[in-house]
Amino acid sequence: MPITKQIHEFLSMEKHEWTLDDIKAALQSAMELEQSTLPLYSFAMYSMRTQNYTAYNLMRSIIMEEMIHMAVAANMLAALGGTPRIRDLDPGYPTNGLPGGAEPDVHARLSPLSRKQIRNFMRVEVPDFLLSNFLTADQMAQEEFPTIGRFYNTVKNALIHMESEGGQITTAISTGGPSNQIEDDIGIARIADFNGLLQGIEEIMEQGEGSSSPTLMAAAQFEAEESHYTKFAEIFYGRKFVNPELRAVTPDTEASFFRGDRVITPAVINVMAVTADGYEKILQEFNQIDPEGARRAQQALDGLDQAYTEVMTALDDVWNGPKEQQGPNLSKAVIGMTELKVPVRISSTYYPNFPDKNPETAVHNPAIMAQQMPVEIISKLSRLYPDEYEEISAYTDLSQPVFFGPRYFNLNVRSLPTL
Repeated sequence: MPITKQIHEFLSMEKHEWTLDDIKAALQSAMELEQSTLPLYSFAMYSMRTQNYTAYNLMRSIIMEEMIHMAVAANMLAALGGTPRIRDLDPGYPTNGLPGGAEPDVHARLSPLSRKQIRNFMRVEVPDFLLSNFLTADQMAQEEFPTIGRFYNTVKNALIHMESEGGQITTAISTGGPSNQIEDDIGIARIADFNGLLQGIEEIMEQGEGSSSPTLMAAAQFEAEESHYTKFAEIFYGRKFVNPELRAVTPDTEASFFRGDRVITPAVINVMAVTADGYEKILQEFNQIDPEGARRAQQALDGLDQAYTEVMTALDDVWNGPKEQQGPNLSKAVIGMTELKVPVRISSTYYPNFPDKNPETAVHNPAIMAQQMPVEIISKLSRLYPDEYEEISAYTDLSQPVFFGPRYFNLNVRSLPTL
């Protein structure tokens, strides 16, 4: 049976306590962390009314790199003889923290772009040296898992120790395993040796998850670009990051580095933060008021979930399917991820007999974010969701028209809610 540990358990281990199975389990957790950010960040990006803002491009670049980082982690796991498990990944938002117990102080919920949500994203990506901007001294003392960067650094140190003890990592790479690796010119390299593993971890850390550089910029070998934390901070502060002397950024001086060109706060669709039941109670109430409207909303939501599930399945097949189908499966996953915008913002296609996709029975619906929730239902939210109402109202303006948003249900492990 594969090892399963919470990330704080890995962090508490001494270097000599790590085994190859621990390394594999930690890399699976890393992959799950990378994947878990995609629904959160994509939801916020799609909520922008006009998608040509600087903020949109910043969000899009982060999402692209998160996909790359997930692939890098999967390659590292495959190189060591492990089997990347992607098909059944499902963070199950809303959650306290991210997969593996990461960032337990962050209540992660699918919701539209806002300063509150961007601040959450900054917490997810924060480097250790800026953590005090988010946690009190008492919280930092009690926090079992402060940053994602610290996790990656712990895995890196364990790899170095194991390699120094008789070349265990090199032996594992030479032995290999059943899973494929992929390579692409967007930053995904095959792992052929020990240094390739270290390079993979450095790429992830430098570009985003807890950048090790106090300048908040990646090293030259990673295009010297702004870290994910920096890009989110540009949206939060409304100004581009300026650090021509590459000086160290501190908690006290952070804001002073964001004084460049304006980053205009985009207008946002007032999307309902997704409830734990995936709007099930809302849809049931909607069905009582307007059965046809409820059916359209449900089918649009289901169509997105079907498309998202196909992406997750295709990604799993990239690493674990037939080698000769790796290219087509990768293309299917990349194109599918890009086209998720279609059911969210343009239109959706729902297949009642999914996964069979019979064009004769296909149902076409308006975009998810174009479908408004009835005002009568909004007035009942405090009764329908007494435990979630306060947080829903913190992310969604319930005094204005409210619209549906994507749930990102992975149907490989979930069932669709019914009316």
